[in-house]
Amino acid sequence: MLIGFIVSIARTIFLLFIAVAALSQLGLDTTSLVALIGAAGIAVGLALKESLGNFTAGVMILIFRPFRIGDFVDGANVMGTIKEIGIFQTRMTDPSNVEIIVPNATIYNRATRKTYCATRLLR
Repeated sequence: MLIGFIVSIARTIFLLFIAVAALSQLGLDTTSLVALIGAAGIAVGLALKESLGNFTAGVMILIFRPFRIGDFVDGANVMGTIKEIGIFQTRMTDPSNVEIIVPNATIYNRATRKTYCATRLLR
């Protein structure tokens, strides 16, 4: 999933670069086109700031694994058992079996406590 996303982004950037190089070879002035592409990139980056933060946190969770599927996590004002870790969000179920969807930036950037076993034995 992550590799496909990165390949798609790289392909788009490569095609954009090829288009600008081709227009330049045809003798067209591409300076204003490159400036326009840069401004559009900044606008998209600012518009997607929170989504990019969730994406980055998702990548960090998948790489560093501060918690795994099946761990019981208490943090970011939620607690539950991790059911799925996605690129943008983490799905968990709380002790009353209600599904909670938490953005990755929220759960990654706040202090969390975890136990490795989803169920506890009470005696």
